[in-house]
Amino acid sequence: MSAIMNIAQDPICWFKRNIANGVSARKIVAGQSTGKWHYDPASDSSGWVAVIPNAHTLQVGEILYAHLDSANPRRFIEAQQTSADRMKLVWYRIDAGAVQCAWSITQERMPHNITLTVGPLNLLHAAAYKKDDWDKVYALYESGILTLPWISGQLLPDTQ
Repeated sequence: MSAIMNIAQDPICWFKRNIANGVSARKIVAGQSTGKWHYDPASDSSGWVAVIPNAHTLQVGEILYAHLDSANPRRFIEAQQTSADRMKLVWYRIDAGAVQCAWSITQERMPHNITLTVGPLNLLHAAAYKKDDWDKVYALYESGILTLPWISGQLLPDTQ
C-alpha cells in the first residue's frame, strides 16, 4: 500500500515588507509561544508570508495548502484571488473565521507565498502535496474520512 505524504516541513516565519524605493527588507515578526505562527503586518504595509520552507522548489502543478484564522476571512480570500501571479487559488473553505486554502503552483523557481494585506492571521497548519496526493486527500476530506488536522506532516494511508 502506498501512502499520501505532506512534503512540507514546519512553516517559517519570514515577512517581506514592501518599501517605497523598491528595496525589500525581511524581518521575523512571528512568534510561536502559543504553538501557532502569528503574523501581524504594520498598518501601512503589505507583504507575504513564506508558509513552507523551500516552497520555491515546488513543481508546477503541485499544491500548497494552508489552514489559518483571519480577522477578515472573506477579504483574505479576495486578496489571494487577485494577487496570485505565481500560484492559483484552486480551493478554499471558510468556517467560523478559519480559512482553508489550496493553491496550484503555476511557475517554477519562484517564491510561493501567502499575500498578507488584510490584517493579522494565525497559521494553524501548512502542507504541500503532489497533485495526485492532493486529489486523494481532498476526496478523503470531502467524504468525511479525514478531519482537521489532517496535514500535520505525517503519512496518510492511501485507501484507494
